[in-house]
Amino acid sequence: MDVEKIKITFDRTYMVISTFCFTYEGNGDFWSLVTENEAVELNKKYGVTQGNQIFRLSCTNIDSNMYIIAKAIEAQITN
Repeated sequence: MDVEKIKITFDRTYMVISTFCFTYEGNGDFWSLVTENEAVELNKKYGVTQGNQIFRLSCTNIDSNMYIIAKAIEAQITN
């Protein structure tokens, strides 16, 4: 049985707002860009440097959102 794995690389990471351990069970998107309102609120709280993207990570075992602030993201699907 082949198992697909996803390798996600964040380029020039500025900040990670996350729990140490989390799970994802394939329900919906694992990562996405935040909405404009979320970006404004995170910028007010953390002073995000201009030119960075704010990515939201979804997980199944915690209620809060997790964020990674970085210049870019690259994803590869491997076996």
